[in-house]
Order: sequence, then C-alpha cells, then structure tokens
Amino acid sequence: MVALNQGASLKIQEGYVVPWLDDTRPFAVYARDMRARRDKHQKGSLPELMLKEMANSAFGKLAQGIQDRKAFDTRTGNTTEMPSSPISCPWLAAWTTGFVRAVISELLAGIPGDCTVLSVTTDGFISDA
Repeated sequence: MVALNQGASLKIQEGYVVPWLDDTRPFAVYARDMRARRDKHQKGSLPELMLKEMANSAFGKLAQGIQDRKAFDTRTGNTTEMPSSPISCPWLAAWTTGFVRAVISELLAGIPGDCTVLSVTTDGFISDA
C-alpha cells in the first residue's frame, strides 16, 4: 500500500495469506504494561532504559534463530549458534519490521520537497519540516 501511495507499479509474483485464528493481539497487554512502567521513570534513566530493553526484547525473541547467528555466551565464555526461541516466528518478525518500515516510509513521503530529512531510525526521524 505504501509503495502504491508513492506512485510505484507492482507486479505480484507470489503471495501468501497468513490467517489469524482470532482477533487476539499476543503482545498488546505486554506492550501496554511496559509502556506504563516506562512512563513512571524519567526518560534516559536506568530504570526507563532497562524497561525499554525488556520491551524491545520481545521482538528480538520473535526473530531469534531465524537466521544463522552467533552470540557470545557469558556463562561458557564461548561463541555459540543462537538457538530458536519458544516464540520465534518468521511471519510475525517479518510483519513487525515491515510494518515499522512502511509507516516511516509513508511519513517520509509526506514531507514537503523543500524540507530536509537528516536522520531516520525505526524510532522516528529528524527533519526541519
């Protein structure tokens, strides 16, 4: 949709429908709880940053073990293959990253041509718009 809104022409070569069993949002309660806990602390403080890391780790677990990655194991002192997580799910990991990129792309496309964008991350962007 984002690409079409920006004037692209698309030729779908292959598509998949991933059915939801119901309207359950598996991380909604967790995300709201983490946000509420973070809001109780000053931005940039140790507790706020720790809670941010905890909230973001849920996504990391979705993508864990999907690609071959090595990680340093502090318990053994060795670098080992990163195993899958009990909640690893390539579909949800791809949707999550794709959704965030699509939203940022749509926002950037709406910035007037006479404005400058200096930096873009998944958290937002810096612009003089």
